[in-house]
Amino acid sequence: MKPFKLMLVVLLLAPLVARADTILVRGKEAISGVRVVSETMKEVTYTTRGKSRKTIPASEVIAVLYDRQPVNYRLGVERFSLGDFVNAIARLKPAVSEGEKEQEWVKHYALYFLGRAQLAQGQFRDGATTLKKFLAGAGEHRLVPAATIALAKCQSLDGDHGAAKTTLTNLRGILKKNGVNGLTEMRLGITLGESYLAAGKYVLAAETFKEVAASGARATGPAVELGYTAKALLLRAHLLNKDRPKAALVLGDLRSAFSRDSAHAAAAYRDARAMMLLWGNEGQTPEAKELLEAAFDLSRVRGENFGVVSELPRNCYLLGLIHLKLDGSLSKAKELAKGYFEETRRLYPESREAFLAREELKKM
Repeated sequence: MKPFKLMLVVLLLAPLVARADTILVRGKEAISGVRVVSETMKEVTYTTRGKSRKTIPASEVIAVLYDRQPVNYRLGVERFSLGDFVNAIARLKPAVSEGEKEQEWVKHYALYFLGRAQLAQGQFRDGATTLKKFLAGAGEHRLVPAATIALAKCQSLDGDHGAAKTTLTNLRGILKKNGVNGLTEMRLGITLGESYLAAGKYVLAAETFKEVAASGARATGPAVELGYTAKALLLRAHLLNKDRPKAALVLGDLRSAFSRDSAHAAAAYRDARAMMLLWGNEGQTPEAKELLEAAFDLSRVRGENFGVVSELPRNCYLLGLIHLKLDGSLSKAKELAKGYFEETRRLYPESREAFLAREELKKM
């Protein structure tokens, strides 16, 4: 084939093999058919088919979906989104190795999701190792704040509260340097407060949760739910500090918000009531207390992971089942269970859990 004919064929085929990445944007239409050049905490840079270079603030980006995803990576992320962390880990481990030979984004994202999957599966030390590898090569990548928060959780849950605090303190400096705040700052506060709780520093935990709750009260959108999550955790900190009067005041605030018909406040109020019952009734069985602790942890995850839609209906439905099992050993447990089933049915009507919740409500 003559050189000029070969060049013509290449030019004709170029549009067919060009990258077609997609950027999911909060509250706007997705930006598709582009080539993502870089992701930083400040902005995502991409080029259009016309080769013009554009940027979008990272705070507006929900996710970046790259074209030509390796099979193990794609299936690993799918399993992660469905809450199947065992198979997510099995797929993402080889995806990390494959990422060394692929484009740079593959390795970064595979490490990020692998670390989070290991955290969710309770493999805290492995998760910390993986997330440190991500952070070591990530520079100022858009996912650095979320990965750092996940690392701090791994460290705290593994019992190394000092390392967790150092990790989160360092992140505050990184966020300030890059002008990042809002939701990330609130998530950071919740994680820091939980680290204080685990270390038995209840007063510091309460102060941290109070600050996050105040931010949520002044916010709109997803930040509102994080604010109510912090409010419920604030109540927990007061109870652990044996300051029931302050806990009662927090419960009163949540009750007032609940009366204004806020779905997020309603969930937080039910969780707070459960915690008051947990510490207020010394006659409860160990099983009942254990179930209530599990319920509270599930509610926290539900508030924290509102962006991961596939996890929410399952968690909400499980909260209903837990409280239903507590019927007979806990005052008004059945009422709380009904509330969670109603919430599952109302907020996630097309999910499998909504169908199961409706069946439970029929029995009640």
